Amino acid sequence: MKGIRIQGGMPLQGKVRIQGSKNAALPILAATLLTNEVSYIQNCPRIEDVHRFVHLLRELGCMVHWQENGIRVQPGGRDDLPCERAEARRMRGEAITGMRSSLCLLGALLGKCGYVTMEHPGGCVIGDRPIDLHIHALEQMGVEFLEEDGLLSARAKNLHGAQITLKFPSVGATENILLAAVKATGDTVITGAAREPEVIALCEFLTACGASIEGMGSPELIIHGGGDLHGTRYTVPTDRIVAGTYLCASAATRGKIEIENPPEGELTAFLEVYRKMGGQYEWNSGKLVAD
Repeated sequence: MKGIRIQGGMPLQGKVRIQGSKNAALPILAATLLTNEVSYIQNCPRIEDVHRFVHLLRELGCMVHWQENGIRVQPGGRDDLPCERAEARRMRGEAITGMRSSLCLLGALLGKCGYVTMEHPGGCVIGDRPIDLHIHALEQMGVEFLEEDGLLSARAKNLHGAQITLKFPSVGATENILLAAVKATGDTVITGAAREPEVIALCEFLTACGASIEGMGSPELIIHGGGDLHGTRYTVPTDRIVAGTYLCASAATRGKIEIENPPEGELTAFLEVYRKMGGQYEWNSGKLVAD
């Protein structure tokens, strides 16, 4: 598709179902590497970033299949398989170049096999997004980093728990620590952890796989690491950003919209601002109707 032609001047009206959250789906897909059993990730959005991430998981030895309601993931049977593939391919190629979300594989592969070499993940149009918080936190867990020829290598001979304080609540850093910590020896405490819904979703998935995590939704997370994880079935929550986008588009065109599956607990702050701007909405049998 070379472009999108939009003919304006008409109110947007109708019903819509919100897709699953990309920001929740990608780290959960990365977390499936931490078990050798099948997981079913339902309500994954069928968008380019997810398709590229699925391709990347296949490059790492996973068997990944789209099904009607989501994705079936069977990780590689050997703990060292992702490392061998990562080193041989050096995690290059279309699926990873410029893809910021590939960074969550750092914690997952360190937890899986203790070693990974990858390209520096890309930023995005909102500006530069350094990864120093990720590196500093994982170093406290026994990870050694080496940068050479545009590649970032990480190795942990003894991945262990640590007391980690984040200088600001980075979602990506919190997720990478979680992914490494559930397989590390001992306990990890994250102070200043991010509390976004996608972090909570990752905690829920890991807990469903058998991980022990305390403090979900709070700024302090305690992860009891070292246990075996099993496969599970998990439904990705709906995307609050997409829901807010539809609401704004409807309001800007003086339309009326009904959202059939709104992420109700995640829209409180947004809807308060929406109301102050003159927007009207009501909840009707679990649906959100706005104009």
